[in-house]
Formats: sequence, C-alpha cells, structure tokens
Amino acid sequence: MNLADRSVGQIDAALRRRFAFVSFSPNDDQTGGLLGRWLAKDNQNPWPADLVDAVNVELELDLGHTDLLIGPSYFMKKKLDMEKMGRIWRYSIEPVTADLFHGDNNLTKKYRWSSVAARHKAIVPTTQSDSSATAAVVALSNEQAPASAATSTTPNADAADDIAN
Repeated sequence: MNLADRSVGQIDAALRRRFAFVSFSPNDDQTGGLLGRWLAKDNQNPWPADLVDAVNVELELDLGHTDLLIGPSYFMKKKLDMEKMGRIWRYSIEPVTADLFHGDNNLTKKYRWSSVAARHKAIVPTTQSDSSATAAVVALSNEQAPASAATSTTPNADAADDIAN
C-alpha cells in the first residue's frame, strides 16, 4: 500500500466514523426491482431490467460481494431499445467492468455487450420490429468496446444523449 492509498484509507475511515451509510445496492429492498418498475410505469418492455438483474447475479458471483453491481439509473431512459441499450452498455458499463476486472481478460470479455447479449439471448429480444433489433445486436456485437472510460468516445450526438439522459 503506497502513501496515497493510506491517505485515502484514512479519509474513508474518518468518514465512516462520522456518517451513517445506507446501502443502495440494486438488489436491496429499497432499490430492488426499481428499473423494472420504472420501465413499467413508462410503458416500456421489461427486458432491460431482467437483463441487468441477470448480469448482477453473475457479477455478485464473480466479485464475491454486492458493492459494485450495475445500478438501474444507467438504463432509466425514454424509448430504451436495443440500440440505446448497446450504446449505454458499451460506453458506460464496459469501462467500469474493465476497471473492476483489470488484468483478467476473460472476465472483462464476459461483461462486454456482445457477450452479455449472446449469453442472455433468452432475455434480450430478437424483435423490436424484428429485423431492426437483430441488426442492432449484430452491429453492436461487432463493435469493439472502449478500453477505458478515459479513451472512450461516443460515435454521434444520439449516443451521447443516450448516455447522459
């Protein structure tokens, strides 16, 4: 542990002594099912919530804890479709999982959009108007993931809007 790590550790310990912490894990009583409820209220298909829940189960097993699961806010977007889901995943989720599993290429690859969509094809719809969703999955699966958040760029204004809003 270097000096910077010790300094951060001391700050963390000081904060924990002075403040109460409330868990907001995606599978807690308060936040569990939040994405599904939000999608239902917005009259959207529930598959993104089912997919995130399934991936969080895998993440919990791979991480050994629930502290760093994928939260619902990434996907609380109007008109969330396959194309938006893929962009959000590639530009918001993949950089985080790449950092979480730095040095473990197998786990990094496991949480890429193309792998997630293929592994959970029973959840991910094959129709969105049939061919458009399939084309979106194929197109998104063929794209490379950004190496890290610092090096990722959005392909166009729509992608930036999907991620930010």
